[in-house]
Amino acid sequence: MAALAATALTVTSLGVPLATTAAAEPVPITDPVVDLVDADATAETRSLFAYLRDVRGQGLLFGHQHTTDVGETFTSRDGVSSDVLAATGDHPAVFGFDTLVIEGNIPPGVYGGPREENALLLAQGIREAHDLGGISTLSMHMENVVTGGDFYDTSGDTLRAVLPGGTHNAELRAYLDLVALAADNARDADGNRIPIVFRPWHENTGSWFWWGAAFGTPGEFKELFRFTVEYLRDVKGVDNLLYSWSPNGTFGGDAETYLRTYPGDDFADVLGYDYYDDSGASPARLATVVADLGMIADLADERGKISTFTETGPTGGMKPDGENLNTSWFTDLLAAIEADPRASRSAWMLTWANFGGRTRRGRPPRARCCPTSRRSTPTRTRTSRTRWRVPSTPSPNPWPRLRWRTSRRRRTARASRPGRRRSAPRSPAPTSSAPP
Repeated sequence: MAALAATALTVTSLGVPLATTAAAEPVPITDPVVDLVDADATAETRSLFAYLRDVRGQGLLFGHQHTTDVGETFTSRDGVSSDVLAATGDHPAVFGFDTLVIEGNIPPGVYGGPREENALLLAQGIREAHDLGGISTLSMHMENVVTGGDFYDTSGDTLRAVLPGGTHNAELRAYLDLVALAADNARDADGNRIPIVFRPWHENTGSWFWWGAAFGTPGEFKELFRFTVEYLRDVKGVDNLLYSWSPNGTFGGDAETYLRTYPGDDFADVLGYDYYDDSGASPARLATVVADLGMIADLADERGKISTFTETGPTGGMKPDGENLNTSWFTDLLAAIEADPRASRSAWMLTWANFGGRTRRGRPPRARCCPTSRRSTPTRTRTSRTRWRVPSTPSPNPWPRLRWRTSRRRRTARASRPGRRRSAPRSPAPTSSAPP
């Protein structure tokens, strides 16, 4: 497990000294019994869940989206270079990926290339992250299959169209087939499928994506999320996913509001929370974040889930010197979270990708994600140092194999499910760091 005891806030090209890193003691597994959405999940997937459960309250794992795919401090992707590595001397503990790789809109995907090959390139990227000791998450920005637009195109009543019985459900299934292809081919050196935290349909409580609150009822969103889980788990036989649900805040610390679109305990292993701050870490805004994270941590404890800060950053990202509202934003946020015994039980915090950096030059406009008004590029400024206390376990196999239990109810419900695939992984296509 990548041990990150410093923040990814600065880049060496700006002449800022590297923050030092210090390895932490491995986190012992306190209880080898886990109960997951997928009763047939691999031993590695169960072990990852147990690790994330037990790390809560002992340190905050630092995550960065597309950390080795795009950035400010490297010009081409090599699977190792990372702004976080350049700033701190270590990789993040959590590597974020997105299905836009499959569409060819983000490296290592190839723009205009076959999606099946891009899915294999995504699998290869996850393998690279695993070999670096990282945990992989996979978010999903699915295009609008009704209009042909991107995920920001909210026309066409797309949410309802992709539901079972809808006019475009086949297109959703085809997209999920590619997710399954990537998940099945993400394998370690021993051929075992690498566990992935899959985070579809995020920020659904906003209305900037076609699956957002303004474009369907809470019940219809729940149906979309449940169908996604059941299709991947029961139809495609994917057994190396932890399923994450992550609406966007704020919720005022109110559990009922947070759970309004929750698909249910049988469909989520991870309770997430996306939130970007435009206040410069004002005391009132930090109090709101802490209240929400504390509420989610309590729910996770009650339901046997993992609570996380799935996306965050200062609105508009970090800017050149003199343009930032608060250059100690990350330090202030961390201090507020650590000071609260409930909020500090979040397993990880992930900042968004450094889009707009050198690796993005020359790529087509449609490849851009996401708007700088909401996303965070935290390594673009000089800032004060922050120490992130992150526990680690030995790499490359940080999660010991565990025994598990399966609820009687779920065993009965899945008695007729199709058998698991046990095929060998397909050979990935050659990597490419630039579009054709």
